[in-house]
Order: sequence, then structure tokens, then C-alpha cells
Amino acid sequence: MTPGRTWSVAEAKTRLSDLLAAVERDGPQTISRRGRAVAVVVSVDEWERHESGEDFADRSE
Repeated sequence: MTPGRTWSVAEAKTRLSDLLAAVERDGPQTISRRGRAVAVVVSVDEWERHESGEDFADRSE
């Protein structure tokens, strides 16, 4: 699975509600600092699937 849009840290901080809405609507979102990916934000459902051993790519939506 390829994470969706990339957000800068500044944009993620300023538009946190939009970032969270994008996670719910479009799936994982990447956050970058100085052009380098540093984090991926995923929904709780995706995280729980990951924690249970299910691969992120195995989701059936």
C-alpha cells in the first residue's frame, strides 16, 4: 500500500483536522520534514489490523 498525500510538518500542524479527515477518507498519509518522509498517519482500524498481524495491504474495503 502506498501512503496517500504527503504533508509537510507545518501543514500537518496547521491543518490537523484536514489531515485526519484525509486519513479516514483516503487512507494513510505521509508527513515530511525538509522533504524527507518522517511519519505515516493511519486510522485506528488500520493500526489494529497491523497489530493483529494482518498486513496493511490485505484490507478488503
